Amino acid sequence: MADKASVEKYLENNPQFAKEYFDKKVRAEALAAAFSAPLDIKDTASFKEINCVLEAGLIMELVQELQKPGNMEQCLHKVLQRVGLIIQADRLSYFQCRGRNGTPELTTCLFDVTPTSKFEANLVDPQTEIVFPLEMGIVGHTAQSKKPQNVPDVSASKKFSDFVDKQTGYKTKCMLAYPMVVDKECIGVVMALNKIGADAFTAEDDQLFQKYMNFAQVITLQHHTAYMFNCGVQAQSGAALVGQ
Repeated sequence: MADKASVEKYLENNPQFAKEYFDKKVRAEALAAAFSAPLDIKDTASFKEINCVLEAGLIMELVQELQKPGNMEQCLHKVLQRVGLIIQADRLSYFQCRGRNGTPELTTCLFDVTPTSKFEANLVDPQTEIVFPLEMGIVGHTAQSKKPQNVPDVSASKKFSDFVDKQTGYKTKCMLAYPMVVDKECIGVVMALNKIGADAFTAEDDQLFQKYMNFAQVITLQHHTAYMFNCGVQAQSGAALVGQ
């Protein structure tokens, strides 16, 4: 039986084999772990075939999540957990855009989400939220430009700000960011940080991230629509009371 040193040496001398093994087995197993119900797959020869089967299960789960009466944060938390596991992000967060005293800003809503973290631990208390100007950092740039970002090395980006890192003690190395846009207005930004086992997120990771952000977009749109409707009802009620 080969020992650890000989296996490592073989993999170093045969990088193509290592890549193919990772694509066919390891990535497939990571995707399988993203689902609550295990799938019995006999042949692991094709990552793409397994990916199709697992994605169907994930899409069904997220569609069911959209139909639940739970609040926006709980539904979004589930999406971030699943996406984080699939793209192997160390953690994800959701920042809300808001205007306070006429000043646009970003604030933490769901913070440091991982595949195993609890919703209650990730939901940010208003008393402990991190707030910063809309024009600050890559998250702010994403909100202003309304375009997704894939930053392989934040230290090389002029847009990057270590403001949040200084608040938390975390070290951001690479990042994916996606804006939640409603009627040409950015209402929030999802951020995925630090690819596990690699220096940066790949183009494939970015594609998967953006694909599943469509579910996050629907969730935030539903919440925003309900919020605006309630504001309209309250305004009409207030006007009716004044007119009496």
